[in-house]
Amino acid sequence: DLPFVHRIGMLKDGEKQYLIGASLCSGKDYTEDWSRPGGIYVSEYEKGKAIELKEIYKGLTKNHGMYLHTRADGKQEMLIGASEGMLVIHHEEEWKTEIFPIGETSDIWTADFDGDGKDELAVIQGFHGEHIRILKELNGKYQMIGELPIHFGHVIWAGRIWGELYLIGGSRSEDKALTLYKVTEKAIPEFHATVIEENTGATQICVSVDEEEARIYAANHGAGSIDMYRIHRS
Repeated sequence: DLPFVHRIGMLKDGEKQYLIGASLCSGKDYTEDWSRPGGIYVSEYEKGKAIELKEIYKGLTKNHGMYLHTRADGKQEMLIGASEGMLVIHHEEEWKTEIFPIGETSDIWTADFDGDGKDELAVIQGFHGEHIRILKELNGKYQMIGELPIHFGHVIWAGRIWGELYLIGGSRSEDKALTLYKVTEKAIPEFHATVIEENTGATQICVSVDEEEARIYAANHGAGSIDMYRIHRS
């Protein structure tokens, strides 16, 4: 059992795979009770064998987003957002964890927004927050190089569509819009917005791209539907 589990993911290290689970909290007396922080649990995963979870990190409040990042050296690491900032987890014979105090962080993605060949963080800040921020690591610290509005932010994605960098953000309050931003990659990135649809309140998205079209699959909580949006290559 893993009470209040909010995100799960898989991380690979060599030939081994690991299941990672993140719990919002360790217990609640009422909805807004955050007095008992959650933690991170892992188990080696092998088909046909029992999962045996063990806690490797304790003390994350309102942990929300989980993103699997592949480093430049090919190693995988898991990035997790929480009130304490961003927790980075990777495996090297044993589990390594490090917390980066970048501010309360809800969801996380990575992409190279300034064109220097190194990934920056794209984060929703505040728990279900009001800001998408682009954070660049400089001398071990993170500096904001871009910011966009969002309302009860719950969706963030960034990636290339036919060679061009795009970012997607989704709000669950006010206009409840899913918005696509084309990114101009420079030291201070520029963002050119296209509203895909309003009044949808997406909670999750998945993006696929082929030679002819890109598809955005959205779990639209605010509309009570699962929808697909197509972008045709011109």
